[in-house]
Amino acid sequence: MRVEDKMLACARKSMISAGYCFFISQDKMGRSNARIMQPFEPEEDMTIFFGTSPKSRKVHEIKTNPNVTLAYYDPEEIAYVTLIGKAKVEKNIHNHWDRWHETWKRYFPEGPESEDYVLLEFLPSRIEILSFTEGAIHQSFHLRPDVLLRLENEWVMAEVEDEEEQISAEE
Repeated sequence: MRVEDKMLACARKSMISAGYCFFISQDKMGRSNARIMQPFEPEEDMTIFFGTSPKSRKVHEIKTNPNVTLAYYDPEEIAYVTLIGKAKVEKNIHNHWDRWHETWKRYFPEGPESEDYVLLEFLPSRIEILSFTEGAIHQSFHLRPDVLLRLENEWVMAEVEDEEEQISAEE
């Protein structure tokens, strides 16, 4: 098994165990806004979906600036996972029933087909992982955690130089 696949498995395990994450977006002034959210489990390619209201602040923010950071903390595994990528409003209404928690009925009384319920799709381009329990620890973790970068459709371990190149390419 590739080291990248082990790292993805470690990240997925910590994300599922955490159950909730901070969804961090930026307003028009570039200020970060963080809120706790209950995401669905990551897809095979690490795409993550969220249910929310189209009237929410986060929806308005990602329409202006799709760059988002997700931060998970798993106290059981003594681990965190930070994902950086882009979010968008999912247009396919048929996916709403597949991505619905019955406990959300109190927030969305009309259910997943309501006009007040939309899905956000988050596609990460960078994943930062630190897990003391799983041993996913970069040799110099106090300086830098393990980082995976999405290059086309593949996740690869990043070196500091790789990250600097990717940041320059995204700007």
